[in-house]
Amino acid sequence: LDIWRRQKCTILFVTHTVSEATYLAERVLVMTSNGKLKDDIKIEGNTRNEAFRASTAFHEARLTITKSLEHNEEAI
Repeated sequence: LDIWRRQKCTILFVTHTVSEATYLAERVLVMTSNGKLKDDIKIEGNTRNEAFRASTAFHEARLTITKSLEHNEEAI
């Protein structure tokens, strides 16, 4: 995150942890197992701090991502 803050560049993180993706991202791309884009979920109000982790926005975004994964047998 320090590199991202200093360079102000786009970074692609790959994770299988919904909470980590929600915390780090401005948007989360949910992919299928064959590499197709299933969902593009924007994370609103992400300040990347503990207050955000406790916020309703964090929990709603995490739930949206989880539902996207659950409703697609091919999503990873």
